[in-house]
Amino acid sequence: MYFPDHRVSNSGQTFRGDVIVEVLARQSGKAACRKISIYLVVGRAFGTAPILRLRRATSVSRRTVGLLTSAPLGEHEGLWIKPCMAVHTMGMRFPIDVVFLNRERRVLRVVANLRPNRFAICWQASSVVELPAHYCSRYKYYAAAIRRATCTV
Repeated sequence: MYFPDHRVSNSGQTFRGDVIVEVLARQSGKAACRKISIYLVVGRAFGTAPILRLRRATSVSRRTVGLLTSAPLGEHEGLWIKPCMAVHTMGMRFPIDVVFLNRERRVLRVVANLRPNRFAICWQASSVVELPAHYCSRYKYYAAAIRRATCTV
């Protein structure tokens, strides 16, 4: 499907000239995420969203430790912290990109290249994805990659 310079319904995202269409299954009147979700990326660039692998941190201990004790992230790896609205990089040895998401997994704020010993906060966020430094600037469709990865985690 190609919708040049058109808006897509609430279940999809639109970029100028490029469209990401997401079909979500319906469950009790609300959009629910299932493995049958379809992601089509078409447009001028004919690029696709990169495959992103996320580790999930939902327990208090995993959310507290986060990436502090781990090695630097791989090229397409990240950590999804849920629930979370603020992160810090105190004691970390490498910078990260921080993406704040709302409940519908839409991007609210991106903090690119957050260096060690810094804080980032977004009061409206319900979860955070931590990615390798400069990931969001390297990949145009990082938002679609995050939505696809959080759907399957």
